[in-house]
This record gives sequence, structure tokens and C-alpha cells, in this order.
Amino acid sequence: MFFARAGLPEMASHEFSRASDLDSRNVYVLLRWSETLIEIARRLAKEKQPEASWQSAVHARDIAGRVLKLDSDNARALQLLEEIGDEFDVI
Repeated sequence: MFFARAGLPEMASHEFSRASDLDSRNVYVLLRWSETLIEIARRLAKEKQPEASWQSAVHARDIAGRVLKLDSDNARALQLLEEIGDEFDVI
């Protein structure tokens, strides 16, 4: 969370990945990781890096999907998937 709040999403993503490796069922970590990947995807889109942006959005989708496997009606995960679909055309 420190890196996310400090405006360092790549470092935050790395740390969320490590935290997920330690506890793959931690929904909080997975949601924050997905949000961070969306932030990265948005920045990459603004920087005119469409392929990298799309890859980050796909990764965010996959992480949100993992949340739904653990909690099938998680409102935040569903919201993230909708955002990803609307903004990045990733289904």
C-alpha cells in the first residue's frame, strides 16, 4: 500500500504479486493488485503504448477473475471487470 499511495504503481504491483504468492486467497490484496494494474494500463494508454496498456488490463481482468472464484458475488471485482471491459475492450 505504501508504494500505491506514493504514486509508484509498478512497485505496488510487484509487492501485491509477492503478497498474493504468500496468500493466494487474500481478496483484499487481489483487489488492490487489480486496481493498480488498471492504473498502470490507464497511464500506458495516455503514453500511447496500446499493447502494454492492453496487457496490463488483461492481467487486471485475470486478477479480478481470481477474486470472483473466491467470492462469486464480490461487488468490487464485478465493478473492476466492468471498468476493464468499458475502457480497454478486454472481456
